[in-house]
Amino acid sequence: MNIEYYHYPFYHVIIKNIFSDSEYSLLQNEIDNIIDNTEYDNKSDTHHSLLKLSGTKSWHLDVIFKDNRSSSLLLNATGRFTTFPFKYSEFPFATLLEITNLDESFLHLYENDSYYFKHRDGSYLTFLFNLWKNSDFEGGEICFSDYNYTPELDKNSLIVFPGNVNHHVNPLKQLDDKPKRIVLNRRYFIRPT
Repeated sequence: MNIEYYHYPFYHVIIKNIFSDSEYSLLQNEIDNIIDNTEYDNKSDTHHSLLKLSGTKSWHLDVIFKDNRSSSLLLNATGRFTTFPFKYSEFPFATLLEITNLDESFLHLYENDSYYFKHRDGSYLTFLFNLWKNSDFEGGEICFSDYNYTPELDKNSLIVFPGNVNHHVNPLKQLDDKPKRIVLNRRYFIRPT
């Protein structure tokens, strides 16, 4: 694992090579199974209407695995990062993980011409796990346009940032017909108990 802390243009962390090759392969198997065998979320609320308009497919993993979250390799593997030993002096927002009491996870698939609108997640922290198999596409980058900042992210990488920072996904252009940009978006909240 290679971890990089950034203070500019806002506090965030990028971690590369987050999973071993064997674990990454197992995660890809679960992703393929979800994409091939589970209908993607197609509700009529604002979030899903924007997804549909932007051509992005999304699966709410907490709904798919509602009866047994521990059976999901994706939820287990990405959940480990709530206890990652972040350097608080380098990324003070990580202290919020100690007081969050709710997380939600979405698997997003971006294919040809898909994108996502400028938005904020409404969470205290957002973890975006970049889990695509190949990079036979152009575009599809996450962009923080308020800061004119597009971080360089590879497959098997993670970016962690405060959920109140505006961001969007640039349009993606496929170079072949295989599934393209796959991202697991895990958001952490504090909800009254």
